[in-house]
Amino acid sequence: MKTMTEEQAFQAMIRYLEMNFERVPSMEVRQVLADAHGLDYGSTQDPAAFKEWRECVEAVLERRVEAAE
Repeated sequence: MKTMTEEQAFQAMIRYLEMNFERVPSMEVRQVLADAHGLDYGSTQDPAAFKEWRECVEAVLERRVEAAE
């Protein structure tokens, strides 16, 4: 299992939100949260949400995302 610093986790969160708003500029934060919210059986409302989150984490860990200032 890979570990992240607090700064890296923050960067991943920012990138995840940016990805959602790039795809759907009118999307509200509550919709992003609803899509990512877990279901009883361990999945998310939106099956792509966890995959996209992992892509953001990997981008930060591989330093493909600039540090937040």
